[in-house]
Amino acid sequence: MFSVIIPAYNAEKFIDNSVKSVLSQTCGDFELIIIDDGSCDGTRKKIAGYSDTRIKYIYQKNSGVSSARNRGICESKGEFICFLDSDDEWKINHLETLVSLIKKYEYCGMFLTGYDIRLNTGELIHKSEQILKRLNHEHIESDNGFDVLLKHGYFFNTNTVCCRKEVFDRVGLFEVGVKNGEDDDMWYRIFSYYSIAITKKSTTIYNRDNCGATSRRTVITEPFFMKRVKEMLRSEEILPVRKKGIQLWAEQNKLSRVRQYLLAGNKKDAFCLFKQIDFKKSNKTRYLQTLLCWVVPTKIIRKYIDTRDYGYYSETKPGDVR
Repeated sequence: MFSVIIPAYNAEKFIDNSVKSVLSQTCGDFELIIIDDGSCDGTRKKIAGYSDTRIKYIYQKNSGVSSARNRGICESKGEFICFLDSDDEWKINHLETLVSLIKKYEYCGMFLTGYDIRLNTGELIHKSEQILKRLNHEHIESDNGFDVLLKHGYFFNTNTVCCRKEVFDRVGLFEVGVKNGEDDDMWYRIFSYYSIAITKKSTTIYNRDNCGATSRRTVITEPFFMKRVKEMLRSEEILPVRKKGIQLWAEQNKLSRVRQYLLAGNKKDAFCLFKQIDFKKSNKTRYLQTLLCWVVPTKIIRKYIDTRDYGYYSETKPGDVR
C-alpha cells in the first residue's frame, strides 16, 4: 500500500486540486495523509468536506514543511511513501505507473516518474521528457543517482518521488529548520545508499503560477547536503561508485555557485570559492563555462538567461535585467 503525504499551509485556494488528483488514481490502494502545518485559513474546512475514509487529516503547530513531511512519514502505514505538494497535482496514472516500476525494479529503494510544468498561461511543458531525451529507454535502473543527475540535469521533483518506508530508517528524516533545499538533501542521501528506478513517463504536474525568477537569482546559499559530503565519503556503507558521484556533484555545485556569484556581481566571493574547486574531479565543460563567465559581461549573461527562461516564470519578460 502507498502512503501519500501532503503538507499544507494556508492551502485553502488550491488544495482541492491536489486532493482530487490523489482520489482519482486508477490504483486505489493508498492512504492520504494531510498534515496541516498551522494553517489559519479555511484549509481544515476544505478537507472536512471529503468523506473518503482513506483521508487522514492531522493538524499541528506551524513548524515548517520538513516537520510536516516527517510527521506524515511517522503516521504512515504503507510500505511505500509518496509526496505531493498542496499546490501541485498527479495525473490519474501516477500510482499505477509506480506499481509497474516497483514490480520491474523490486530491489530499488527509490522510484521516480516524470513531470510536466504548467505555466501561468496554462501551457504544459513535458519537462522530464526533455531532460531525459538522451535516455534510450523509457525506464531505467541506476545504482548511482548522482550520475543521472550530472549527465542529464535535475530530472525529477518532490511530487514524482516514491520511497520504501524502510529507507527513512536508514537515511533519517527531513532536516527540520532548513529553509532551502531540504528536499534535495533527502534525495541525495537516498542516492548515496540506494539504487533508483526512473521512468520518463510524465505522471505529475508542477504548477509554476507563483514561481518567480528574482529570488532564484539573488539568493545564493550552500546546499545543506554539502555539509554531509565529507561524512559520506568516509562511510564504509556507501559504494565507491556512489562516492565518486558525490564528489563530482560537490564540485559541480561549487561551479554553479561561482557562476551565481558572478551573475550577482560578487567577484570576490566567486574567486574565493573558485579556488576551492578540484579541477580533476569537476566536469570539464562546466569548468570552462565558468571560466567564460569571468570574461563575458554580466549584462549579456543575464539577458541570455532571461531569454532562455521566458515563460517559465510569471514575472520574467525577454530582455529583463536583474
